[in-house]
Order: sequence, then C-alpha cells, then structure tokens
Amino acid sequence: MTFQQKLNNAIKKNNSLLCVGLDPDLDKIPIFEFNKTIIDETADLVCCFKPQFAFYASHGLQGIKALIQTIAYIHLKYPQIPVILDAKRGDIGSTAEQ
Repeated sequence: MTFQQKLNNAIKKNNSLLCVGLDPDLDKIPIFEFNKTIIDETADLVCCFKPQFAFYASHGLQGIKALIQTIAYIHLKYPQIPVILDAKRGDIGSTAEQ
C-alpha cells in the first residue's frame, strides 16, 4: 500500500484531517512514554502522526532511540496510520530552540 493510499484510508476511517505532532520535551517527561500515551489516546481521531526530528536529535542517541521506538510502536500497533517525519529546522521558535 502506498503512503497516499494509507493516508486516504485513515482520513476516511477516522473522518479526520487531524495530524498529531509528537514533539516531546525530554527535560519534562520520558519521550517514549509521553508519545505512547498520545498515540493511544488519539489513534481513532487522526489521519497521521508527525514526530518532529529536532526534538529527538537534540537529545543525542537517547532521543534518536526514542524516535525509532515511537515510529516502530505506531507501525506495530496502528499500521493503518501513516507517519510523517518532520525534519524541517528553524521554522518556528520551538524547533529552532531544539
């Protein structure tokens, strides 16, 4: 199945154009546990999930591992929901800060 087909199916199934950003702050909470909660609570409301790479990369290897774990969790538990990796930098204050 292509990304576009997966996205169209999720839009139709959940009747939603909502894309949930996963931009955790490791200084405040454990990344994966935060993401898992958000993913589980919103999976029936979204058309996709969008982790922002800068929030993970700013925490080095630990952050990258959490990103990989997050994406793997979505693919395993909610394979019908696509993931968009947001890799832009400096577009808004929070990503520029990271």
